[in-house]
Amino acid sequence: MVLLSIGCCAGIFGGTVLAMKSSEPYRMALEQVRTNPKVIEQLGEPVKEATWLPSGTLNVKNGSGNAVLNFEIAGPKGRAAVEAHAQRIAGQWGLTTLQVRLPNGERIPLEADANPALEEAPRWTPPK
Repeated sequence: MVLLSIGCCAGIFGGTVLAMKSSEPYRMALEQVRTNPKVIEQLGEPVKEATWLPSGTLNVKNGSGNAVLNFEIAGPKGRAAVEAHAQRIAGQWGLTTLQVRLPNGERIPLEADANPALEEAPRWTPPK
């Protein structure tokens, strides 16, 4: 019975991690930070995800939703934290905020991807 309970908890946890890492906002943010020249300059190349468990929230209902994701990346020169905010409008995801925070506290704001539907939407600010 104990093993069954542990197995169920591990399955739920693993499913949550898989859902977060396979989400479109996570993949979009990771791809943008991996290929950004400023990030590559600071961390070296290749830039890889450095955490197996991103944190944050991912909410989807009908054709809309929002996401706040935090994860770490690393390169040969060091590690950094990534913060990404995304909105889903009419079934399409777009990043509204994307920034990389270096260990020295410096922040590298990156341009969010261009999504015409997001230009008409108000900027989303997560609750504090």
